[in-house]
Amino acid sequence: MTSPPALQIEAVVHPVERPALAAAARQLADALSTAGGSPHPTTLRFSDSLASISRSAGRAVVVASLLPEIASPDESLVQTEARWRDQLLSLEKLDIASAFVCTIFRHVGSREAPALIERIRRLNLLAVQLSHDTRVGVIDIDRIFAYFGARQLRTDYRLGGKLGVGLAGHTIVAGILATGLDDVIPPDVQEHAQKVQAGMLNRLSGEVTW
Repeated sequence: MTSPPALQIEAVVHPVERPALAAAARQLADALSTAGGSPHPTTLRFSDSLASISRSAGRAVVVASLLPEIASPDESLVQTEARWRDQLLSLEKLDIASAFVCTIFRHVGSREAPALIERIRRLNLLAVQLSHDTRVGVIDIDRIFAYFGARQLRTDYRLGGKLGVGLAGHTIVAGILATGLDDVIPPDVQEHAQKVQAGMLNRLSGEVTW
């Protein structure tokens, strides 16, 4: 039996999020391999910006995070939105499999940072708006992490720690499997992989101290 071609994730994220993307790549490979009954390698490549993703990335899954935008004091949110919209629309020329924008967990670990929390809130709203305007998917890190809670996960908006990394990886993979592989993975394999990934969440939940 011929092995399926490697699935590539093109990630445009903050450096602190890279461990979460690495976890996502491993989890996605495991879920697809288990579902398909044969190894399904997944490669991960980090890019500095959406504009730097090359045409050779065709059929890849693009995962971009708004976290790098929390430290852009000289740029208005209107300018940020315009830049992201243009770059997301440009991905249509690359024939990628799918693209997603990740929200940011609204916990900064300090009650003395209301400006940062407000910035994150506005960026999360921007993620929804970008999805409406460009048809990219939203991976709602904030919603899933808020359900478990920062104290239980022992993490903050930077997604550090074992639980933070693992849950972020799961959330990304769940988003990709839900809608992002329809053109490259057989439906039955994709559906089975979703069930495998759901089991991963159950294992992670067992490590959370409530």
